[in-house]
Amino acid sequence: MNELPLTELSTVAPQLHGKIPELKLLILFGSRARGDFQAQSDWDFAVLSDEKLNENSLKNNFHLTLETSNFLSELLGISSDKLDIVQLNRAGALISHFVARDGKLVYERETGEFERFCHRALLEKSDLQKIHHENLTTVHQFLNRWRA
Repeated sequence: MNELPLTELSTVAPQLHGKIPELKLLILFGSRARGDFQAQSDWDFAVLSDEKLNENSLKNNFHLTLETSNFLSELLGISSDKLDIVQLNRAGALISHFVARDGKLVYERETGEFERFCHRALLEKSDLQKIHHENLTTVHQFLNRWRA
């Protein structure tokens, strides 16, 4: 399945609350959300969970990722090896920014949750430049150590 309209993706929303109660947001992002995907492109989804329902966060985060992957694979007919799930509760600022900038909302438990996430996650140009500079510095330091 190479193309799946966003309207079809939103048909999963009513089923998510009962199936995965700790899920607050499900967002499609990456090339599929932007529309510049290839036939072999994977499906990138971001999830935001309710931390109050995640007592044992490591175990529950693994469970949430697995449960979401299995659910989407089964419901949408997408092979699970073509699904990538990012947990926004644990994601860095840069990935959160790109999810907020390019993401297409599939499900939100509470109206306005996606808008609040975007407001928190979108970075200013100066912040993006700072992160880019820090990443370049880290890569250069690694390469210099590797060459030594």
